[in-house]
Amino acid sequence: MNKRQGFLKFEAVFAHCEKRVPAGSLFNAMDDRLEMQFFDGDNSLSASGHLHAEILMPTT
Repeated sequence: MNKRQGFLKFEAVFAHCEKRVPAGSLFNAMDDRLEMQFFDGDNSLSASGHLHAEILMPTT
């Protein structure tokens, strides 16, 4: 996976977390991403985050 693809996956999963919380609650979205275990402590996608990104991202 190249850096661009990794970034797009990261953005797709984080955008999903933002949609799950009330508008304007960026800090809640950040907490949600950790609670759902999509990201690890280093802010990298976890294994489940990568799988979730595959579901969220359209295939070409």
